[in-house]
Amino acid sequence: MKHLTTLVLCTLSLFACARDNKQVITLEQLPQAAQQTIATYATDEPVVIIIQENDLFDTDYEVRFHNGNEWKFDEQGQIESLDNAMQPLPATMLPEPLVAYVNQHFAGQSIREYSVDRRDYEVTLMSGIELKFDKSFRLLETDID
Repeated sequence: MKHLTTLVLCTLSLFACARDNKQVITLEQLPQAAQQTIATYATDEPVVIIIQENDLFDTDYEVRFHNGNEWKFDEQGQIESLDNAMQPLPATMLPEPLVAYVNQHFAGQSIREYSVDRRDYEVTLMSGIELKFDKSFRLLETDID
């Protein structure tokens, strides 16, 4: 029984260490796709810090800019989330069906936050309205921030 308890504790310790492995990296250490996104859409905004987080199953990157924006990328450098603190995201950064939906149903509104995962897309408008879409870009939910 003692050995089993020791084995369980060691396994949990390994999981805890693997889950919380964060380090500061340079722009050049980001995946190429993330570097390209930053070079295209944030040329004038200084990067404050880039954090690489290694989980048990994947690696994520969080880029924080001087103006308060935070962009997150996956291990291939694909966008996971974009959070612009005070200004709208460029429409060209976002999937066209999301931009079209917002333009049609929320004329005059801009998107300031965007996130994507395996199941859905989420956007937050400058007004604080949150929209959630499925992978086919059908609206699932509307909420107010």
